[in-house]
Amino acid sequence: MLGATGSIGENALRVIEAYPDHLQLVGIAARSNADQLAQIAQRHPTIRNVTLFDQAAASRARSEGLFPNGVEVREALEGLACGLAAERATATDCDQLRALLARHEAQIESEDGKRYYQKEGDLDFHYLIVSLSGNTRLFNLLCDELYHLLRLYRVQTSSQPSRPAQAFKEHHRIVDAIEERDSVLAELLMRRHIASAKATLLAQLESDSEPGLTAATPCIA
Repeated sequence: MLGATGSIGENALRVIEAYPDHLQLVGIAARSNADQLAQIAQRHPTIRNVTLFDQAAASRARSEGLFPNGVEVREALEGLACGLAAERATATDCDQLRALLARHEAQIESEDGKRYYQKEGDLDFHYLIVSLSGNTRLFNLLCDELYHLLRLYRVQTSSQPSRPAQAFKEHHRIVDAIEERDSVLAELLMRRHIASAKATLLAQLESDSEPGLTAATPCIA
């Protein structure tokens, strides 16, 4: 649930709590209100993932153990996956990444550079990178539990002016580092790529948010 601490989120929670046999809450996201997210997590033991944009709030949530039942605030997982991919990817894997980016470039051109939309699974650059990491736990977190939430964030940023072209360039630089088997650079570039997407999403949500509505943004983007 995006914006779980805002007015729309509160209304959605009431609906979920009214129909416990039909609806389950498995993930919640907010900008910085860790205390309210912790209260929601206590009421919904089915929650597995909590996302906070604000790094200080995320660090405090971890250090104070705010979230029960093993719920963790997850950060920097794609950077780690990208570093592992640089260590483990074969030349064939890199060719697959380049071919995927060629298809993405054609899609961006068909949208006049205004949108960068990636289909699910192996046609998703981020999904493929995590797959190439060879780490089952990272794959389960990023491509199962968090996958659709992260795709929602990326869809929101992909239509922002100049973002499609910039994201495409960043993807190519990441593949360059993977081809060179430079795991440190690959992880750094992925982290920078995610940070750039976060900044775009935060600016978008701040401009679109209504009075009294807490905008939700990701600690993973």
